[in-house]
Amino acid sequence: MLAGVLIAIVVNFIWGLAFLLPYVLPSVDPITITAGRYGSYGVLSIVLLLLNGGSTLRGFTRQDWLWVLALAFAGNVGYYALLVSAIQLGGVSVAAMIVGTLPVTMAIYGNWRAKELDLSRLLPALVFILGGLFALNGYKFSTAPDVSQRLLSGTGCAVLALALWTWYGVQNARYLKRRPEISGAVWSGAIGIGTLVLMLCFFPLLIALGMWSPSTAMASLQSHGRVWDFIVASLLLGIVVSWLATVLWNIAARKLPVALAAQLIVFETISSVLYASIVDRTLPSLFELACIAAILFGVLLGIRAALPKPQARPRDTASLENNAYQNNG
Repeated sequence: MLAGVLIAIVVNFIWGLAFLLPYVLPSVDPITITAGRYGSYGVLSIVLLLLNGGSTLRGFTRQDWLWVLALAFAGNVGYYALLVSAIQLGGVSVAAMIVGTLPVTMAIYGNWRAKELDLSRLLPALVFILGGLFALNGYKFSTAPDVSQRLLSGTGCAVLALALWTWYGVQNARYLKRRPEISGAVWSGAIGIGTLVLMLCFFPLLIALGMWSPSTAMASLQSHGRVWDFIVASLLLGIVVSWLATVLWNIAARKLPVALAAQLIVFETISSVLYASIVDRTLPSLFELACIAAILFGVLLGIRAALPKPQARPRDTASLENNAYQNNG
């Protein structure tokens, strides 16, 4: 279990970059960032598949591919488009405050579906995590400027993003446990291919409806001098934040109960706060550090709750019986 916990923490520090890059590229619209991230993720997945001769996906059934498409939308294309919209409309604080509750929503939903842990054992951990998240992000939210309609729109996008990833995180872990013969790397590649397929379906529709234009997006990148920044960000998001992080998360998901894996997602919020502090060249306040300490304490409680209860050793049982016999005698 310890290996799964460490892997999950590393993954969430990688995922924290997904909050940072839209923050440092405010002039790039959400659809363009989504296209860059998942375009590079999908192309990498196809290249790796070709290098393996395509043999890794021959055992996939029709049901497997349907799940791939559903998970690709919920966990990648739909989620990230909504997340980037929330960040750019309402700010990082709004997005972090709402999406930051993901460890709690996913833990409750996941445990309700899988029944792996007694919810009463999880409650103390969830209270500390939720309290720390609300205090941390509520504090940052209170310092953000009021932008009325944009704030409301960003809030709505963040809520929808939260719902999508809650469903994705639980169902992806459950499906991987039902198909242990599929490796984490192969499943990550399949999700990447499914993501690219969805993009090839949706983006022509967006272009036809006038909601996005490649030429306009490129012109905007050139006018703001962000072409190379966008290329580097797309590669980093696609290769590291999407492909590599998905491979590692799939490994962790198999090793941990869903409810425990969900709680470890708090490290995504913690890392996003630390990354934003680095970019802004500021240090987290004492209040923010106290909130992070409360969150980490909640995670430790969650890990303890997920550990199997110690059982009486046969030697101890025999000793008790012997003592009872002697007392009776």
